[in-house]
Amino acid sequence: MTTLATSCNDLSGLQNTSSSTTTCNIGQTDIVGALRIDQAWGSALVSAAVGDRGAGYFTGIAGVPNAEAQGHPSSKWGWTVSGGLRLNAPMIGAGDYFQIQGIYSVGMTGYLSQTPGGAAVNKWNGNTVGYGFWSDGVYTNPTTVGGTGGSIELTTGWSVVGSYEHFWTPALRTSVYGSYVKLEHNNVAKTAICTTQTATSSAFQGGNTGLCNPDWSSWNIGTRSQWNITKDLYVGLDVIYLKLNSATNATGVLSGAVGAGGKPTNAGPYTVADQDAWAATWRIHRDIVP
Repeated sequence: MTTLATSCNDLSGLQNTSSSTTTCNIGQTDIVGALRIDQAWGSALVSAAVGDRGAGYFTGIAGVPNAEAQGHPSSKWGWTVSGGLRLNAPMIGAGDYFQIQGIYSVGMTGYLSQTPGGAAVNKWNGNTVGYGFWSDGVYTNPTTVGGTGGSIELTTGWSVVGSYEHFWTPALRTSVYGSYVKLEHNNVAKTAICTTQTATSSAFQGGNTGLCNPDWSSWNIGTRSQWNITKDLYVGLDVIYLKLNSATNATGVLSGAVGAGGKPTNAGPYTVADQDAWAATWRIHRDIVP
């Protein structure tokens, strides 16, 4: 059994509560099962999970005085499946191996990546910004124009990761790796998000909702080398390139909505564009306990 502890958030405050499109990640208990086989050639794994996805109360319904009286959408069941494979490659080098894993999720996007549910992917460079939202689902008030009719629309996502590790010597190894993740919404959810963004949000300038697309993806590729100087001491260098294929709104402009990583919140407007970055990490590690 796996318990998710996440929250139900507005889309990072990018729309007001009178016509709120809300991301749905209320913590629930998930039922998880897995099968694995280990052999001399490597190993293989398949797994699946299902979980009840609930939501918080509606907000901003005219004439209803408090949140509890406004009610909440009925919960839906999300599910996810994954498969992984490890192949040993002693014919190339002693200890070498290749790994790959793929995951598909409907309403359980927390299984795709180690990212908190409801978090916003928000990267900027100068006056350009790329963004995307992690959510298990979205919903709006039953009275919201262009909304979901008060029901949860589950988010679909998939990811794949692969890596290869080569041992130059028993003490020196190098790995190369890469991953890709994509989040997608159905047409009902897209209409709800885009109508809210273009009609009510000060962060998104209004325009044609037909040009808005909240779907987004991200990928990376990198390499890591590690030298085990002794059994208790090693040093490593990791270099990675990351690419964000941004979601967008009707005009491709955000006004004063970044406010992350020291960037002033009201330093817009920002042009919505794909973002990329390089990162390098050097580490020295010493075990002091046997």
